[in-house]
Amino acid sequence: MKPKNKYPLYSFRSEGTPTSFAILDSKKFIVNNEEITKVKNYELPIDGYMITTCGEHEKSEPIRIGCKDRAYYFFDASYGRKKEGQFTHKEAIAVLRGNETVNKWLYDHMGSNVTKEDNGKYYLKRLGQWDKVSEETYFTKVETIHREHTLKNQKWHITFQSIYGESPYKIEGIVDANTGEILSVKAVE
Repeated sequence: MKPKNKYPLYSFRSEGTPTSFAILDSKKFIVNNEEITKVKNYELPIDGYMITTCGEHEKSEPIRIGCKDRAYYFFDASYGRKKEGQFTHKEAIAVLRGNETVNKWLYDHMGSNVTKEDNGKYYLKRLGQWDKVSEETYFTKVETIHREHTLKNQKWHITFQSIYGESPYKIEGIVDANTGEILSVKAVE
């Protein structure tokens, strides 16, 4: 499981809880008994226990940076598509969330990118502007992202929208319902 290239340090990380995974641009493997099998993108999503491996040039605790040759290994996992039937909207969304552009858009429209506390004052970033809000509003769960999905002509049209964060406030993706292939991703101003 160790990266093939030589590094001064190697790390293996695991949360110890089952996870669902659908990152397309990654090295991913299933470990069954003593066999390691490479997972192809059309077989996503994977559900199971994940270990991430990295080669590292230097130790940088508490935050690790410089991870090289990252790979994901899954144990007690299920993956692969059923041979018959279409991708469900949940499967199509999981594949789309594995797209780097979609993942970055989601990250930019949630968490510390849309909330901040400064000197006991609380703020939410709405439509690019920091608005002062009450402590109660700040700590109330705010649904920052709205998602819609529609099946048209054997294609899942999936839209993520948010008034929080910076423009663009909307991103759309199209996933082939039969193959799970991402056909397009575009941000909408």
